[in-house]
Amino acid sequence: RLAELLDSRWRIPGTGIRVGVDALVGLIPGLGDVGTGVVSAVIIAHAANLATVGDIEAATAAYRAAIAVSPRSAQSWLGLVNLKTTRLDEAELVALERLYTSPDIDEDARATAGFAFGKALEDHARHDEAFAVLHASNAARRRRAPWDARGFSHGVDAIIEAFDAVAPAPGEQARGSEVIFVV
Repeated sequence: RLAELLDSRWRIPGTGIRVGVDALVGLIPGLGDVGTGVVSAVIIAHAANLATVGDIEAATAAYRAAIAVSPRSAQSWLGLVNLKTTRLDEAELVALERLYTSPDIDEDARATAGFAFGKALEDHARHDEAFAVLHASNAARRRRAPWDARGFSHGVDAIIEAFDAVAPAPGEQARGSEVIFVV
């Protein structure tokens, strides 16, 4: 149904030509990319929901539909391979590699595509290549979120100090014993 809406929903009168939302939106410069991105994001959210409720077959189909709408969506590829039980075929592996190595994507998208590509390579028992791709993707993420071990330790110490300051006085150890935590 989605493919029909995007590609061939309406027939141009007097011709055998069919068009969909994609063709109409494509008439407005720049809007086509936005529309495709929105449709892809909606499908990705739907696929994630399907995976959450355990309908892996439908989630797989939905992620593949998102990829069909927007093959450059690294998030769609990552969602698909993160289903764990879905393995990419050779054509999909080549398409994902093309995305990962494309000079036209930003570093964040490349890292996301790299995590997907690394997992797919691992599924195909190409472990050395998978390790190299995952190593590069993790390095890209670290560059975007540098780790400050000293600052983190300082923050943890501050939290500990704050809670030590309000510790119960001797003899008040029973305070809060009536609280029940349900997990």
